[in-house]
Amino acid sequence: MTVLVGAGLALLAQIAVQLFVVPHVEARKRREDRWERDVLALGELLSAELPDRAAAARRDQSLLNAVHRRLESATEVDAERREELIRELELKANESVARYKALALTRIDWLANRIRDIDANNARLQEFFILAEKYGLHGRFCTLWVPAGKSYNDDVFHKAWNLERELAEKLYEFVNAFARCRVPRKASWLRRWLRASSVRKAGLWLLIHTRGRPGKDGTP
Repeated sequence: MTVLVGAGLALLAQIAVQLFVVPHVEARKRREDRWERDVLALGELLSAELPDRAAAARRDQSLLNAVHRRLESATEVDAERREELIRELELKANESVARYKALALTRIDWLANRIRDIDANNARLQEFFILAEKYGLHGRFCTLWVPAGKSYNDDVFHKAWNLERELAEKLYEFVNAFARCRVPRKASWLRRWLRASSVRKAGLWLLIHTRGRPGKDGTP
């Protein structure tokens, strides 16, 4: 009888391990692999590809508009030749901007979302994602100086691209720090519930102390 009970307990233990422990370990391993893969991919984009594409977009936009302003008053240049030259520079600027947008506004945004989604409640990841969103919005602003003849101030143009570099460098600092640490531990359901409960209590306290305690009939 004792042998049968022992065998039954061993079987139950094996079943428990297969049902609960193994899936948890596998999920954790997949999470760690995803974290490492996405962080390294974003770090490579920010440190290698993005600076070159941003510099090319900035250079070609600036050249296009500088040449356009110069040719507007260049009566010695044939009008047809002026239009042809502007079209060539505009095409090159559009290509550079498109390559920059494909990286800065698509791939980097996608990877930033994946990294944040490892734990959307993690304060450090939220801070990183807010910066990534700010970079994306500013990146869109930096792509607006095409086509040729679009009025803009040189100081505003260069300040905008300088800020793009600063934001990209701050993003890289985050990613570089992430690469040296383990994947953030995801808060348990109990911890998340307690956190949400604390927020609800704080909101109720604020409501009571700013509007007065509600009466029995629910009126303030």
